[in-house]
Amino acid sequence: MKVLADTTRGFIFAVLAGPLAIIPAMMALIVAMLAAGVFEADDVAKDLGYSLMVAIFGAMYGYGFVVLYGAPIYAVLRRYKKATLLNIVIASLGPSSIALIALPSAWPLWAAMAYFSITVAITCWYIVIATCGPALTSDCVDLSTNHTS
Repeated sequence: MKVLADTTRGFIFAVLAGPLAIIPAMMALIVAMLAAGVFEADDVAKDLGYSLMVAIFGAMYGYGFVVLYGAPIYAVLRRYKKATLLNIVIASLGPSSIALIALPSAWPLWAAMAYFSITVAITCWYIVIATCGPALTSDCVDLSTNHTS
């Protein structure tokens, strides 16, 4: 019973904290783009401030996607013992792939959605792994073999 409580707590924590990974991911992307010279560094503080605002709004959207899409997909993958990191990352690309199919000319939108989807998926995965603790049971994920045990 304790294992069920631990995994449920880990799942809830992943849903609550996972989308917050968008904020540092956005900051890292902007810093990399500034370093690569994609943007002119006239007012770096202003650029980072706007990026932070966009990241916060992105995290709000991320919560919707995690609750309405990510959590049910994870539950299905886990039910069929297919909840590996690779499968979760591939499944996380579903909404962005739909956007690419609907608007092929908007591939930068797809790239941004894919980047943030993968970031949130990996973050949620590792939050669940960390919460399961060292005791690996049928309800926890074996990190050493990258599949459910």
